[in-house]
Amino acid sequence: MKTKTYPFLAIIFTLMLASLACTLGESAPTETATPTPLDVAAGDATLVPNPTPASDDSTEPVVDDGAAPTATEEVAPTATADSSSSGGSETVCTPDGAYVADVTVPDNTVFDPNTNFTKTWKLQNDGDCTWPSGTLLTFVSGDPMSAPASVPAPQLAAGAQTNISVEFKSPASPGTYKSNWQLQAPDGTRFGPTVYVQIIVPENKPDLVVQHLTFSDTSPEQDVAFNVIATLHNSGDGPANDATWHFKPCESCSWVEASGSYDLDAGETVEATTSFTYTACGAMTTSAKVDRGNAIAETNDSNNTRDFNVVVGCPAPVSQSLAPYQKVTFSVGGQSNDIRLGIAGNGDALRTAYAFNLSSLAGLDSDSTITSATLDVSNFSGGSCFEFLHPLKVQRIDFAGNSPQYPADFNSAALEILKSAADGTNIGSPVNITSSMQNFVAANGAAPYQVRMELEHDDAGSAFACMMQWSSVTLNITYTP
Repeated sequence: MKTKTYPFLAIIFTLMLASLACTLGESAPTETATPTPLDVAAGDATLVPNPTPASDDSTEPVVDDGAAPTATEEVAPTATADSSSSGGSETVCTPDGAYVADVTVPDNTVFDPNTNFTKTWKLQNDGDCTWPSGTLLTFVSGDPMSAPASVPAPQLAAGAQTNISVEFKSPASPGTYKSNWQLQAPDGTRFGPTVYVQIIVPENKPDLVVQHLTFSDTSPEQDVAFNVIATLHNSGDGPANDATWHFKPCESCSWVEASGSYDLDAGETVEATTSFTYTACGAMTTSAKVDRGNAIAETNDSNNTRDFNVVVGCPAPVSQSLAPYQKVTFSVGGQSNDIRLGIAGNGDALRTAYAFNLSSLAGLDSDSTITSATLDVSNFSGGSCFEFLHPLKVQRIDFAGNSPQYPADFNSAALEILKSAADGTNIGSPVNITSSMQNFVAANGAAPYQVRMELEHDDAGSAFACMMQWSSVTLNITYTP
């Protein structure tokens, strides 16, 4: 049987093959959706876009008509920080700070109670980005000391420095107080080091000082007693009880405790008086010190001493003449209260002794200076004794008792020869005994100065009888007490 031909069907099949070939040779365009960003934590964050929605199967195929396909516009994802060029991660700026210095109020500065003060710190932005607006320096612990909870910090560029100040008020009670502070970002995150201010509020203690030192005698003199008047003051906030003070007459002198003790309330002043006598003269640097033993707890012990300059007058030299207060003439037959020497008619030797009372000289002691001393034995009669009995010897001796004694003081050895006179002319002028008197006073003070006089060969017997007699002998002395 002869097969039938269907030319119409062949044409349709051919067209379908051509259309299918066109469709298989072109990829369908994909739409890009706007990603939803994740919450960003501190530090870098990675943004993950939503998955691409599936194509609608009902979408009709695009017929290839020779024109370029139309692309869908991409929407850039929303980010919270600068995107990194490597791998799509993002870098978040973390603020940081560093302490540089205390500009004001060094550690342990002392403030009185309830005193306003300003603490300033120098800080540095130690991070890699500017401190954002709203950054604070905030109180974190310790003693607030009436400060605000926080103070603003500037928008400070990385690496820059700034001063930040806080107003404080010292507490009313004594003690050591510390207030700690730290930088805080706008989101409440604290960063950087903890900085602090530490002060001391002292206890209510006294502070004793010597304000003035005066003398009752504005021109004090050596060996003359006068009053020393110290003005003591309590400049502290607390009372001082049983305060004592000391006086130091000169730089090389020892401290002398003054009489009395004193109670001084805060701000009180008293005048304390004690008596003193200078034993030297000239320009002096004197000192007065209150609470020398540091028995009272004070806010400051370094200001308890004060120095003063004073000129103590040297006493004027004193000149005085003394007659013997003891005198006796010795002989074998007895003694008499006169001054004679030589050989008596019966052949007895005559020698005389006498003493001067130095204690009658005001202010004379072992520290006195003897300016001059002379013994005047020129007032005598009977000079013929020098023809056979000479020299006349004037000697210093020490009496065996409180008064001249025979025979002890008649025969005792002389301590020193004051004068040896061959004739009357050699005793016509006063005998200089300054050196002898100075040595004696230095060793004995105002003890009696004792003298014996005799003529050599007064044992020659009655054949050479003669006698010299004095109506008076005189000690003339000039001294500085």
